[in-house]
Amino acid sequence: HSTAKPSPPLSADEHRLVAGPINGMTFRGMVSVRHATISIARSTFKHAAGDDALSVQYGEFTIADSQFLDNSADALDADFSKGTSTIRRTAFRDSGNDGVDIDATNAVVEEVVVERSGDKGFSLGVGTELRLVNSLIDTAAVGIAVKDDSSALLESVTIVEARSPVALYADNKIFPDALARATITASVITKGAQNAVSAARGTQLTIEKSIVEGGFSGARETISTETPQFRNAAARDYRLSVSPYDEMVGMKSLPKVPK
Repeated sequence: HSTAKPSPPLSADEHRLVAGPINGMTFRGMVSVRHATISIARSTFKHAAGDDALSVQYGEFTIADSQFLDNSADALDADFSKGTSTIRRTAFRDSGNDGVDIDATNAVVEEVVVERSGDKGFSLGVGTELRLVNSLIDTAAVGIAVKDDSSALLESVTIVEARSPVALYADNKIFPDALARATITASVITKGAQNAVSAARGTQLTIEKSIVEGGFSGARETISTETPQFRNAAARDYRLSVSPYDEMVGMKSLPKVPK
């Protein structure tokens, strides 16, 4: 019987410094799912210190009404997921690396907010198919990266305060002939430190009825290049107050995510 006093709980800052194997086994995520189906609702993933907050490999996932807060690396990392996974009404805030990093995965993502990502808001690689609807990417090095043989469909999406808002390129030399593809419709992309949209040679990009502030090199689509007028940017209400088209572009409603 030990008489030693229990150690006090770690502070959030101390927790970030603690990383290593558990019982001799290293896990990629604070929560790791392998070869399984997982459904997550009304949950919080916070202060992951080692790598991903949630790691899913070779499984199918459903995430709803949840939040990922202040995690040291990727908030969600999914690889080779089966079927079509979904994320709805969920917030990814203050990720040290990517908000959502998915490879070889099909996903439908609706009413999601990704804020203050250290690297990418969304990172898509190696044969991923993403449909992103009525969502906000706010502050990131790269808003969304579409790489290798991946495709993205963005509908009513707003991207603000990203150094490089949209980037299509080849990333993995193992797939030299892979083709990155993206279709962006009814969306708003504000100007970054670099081009608002960057599409490397050999990629395919289509933009329809959207605002791309300042335009971009090689644009052939009919787009508006004006500065978007938001309802209340200071309060992070990035819905448009004025639309350049008959129908509203950008987010049609504020995503109903946990505060």
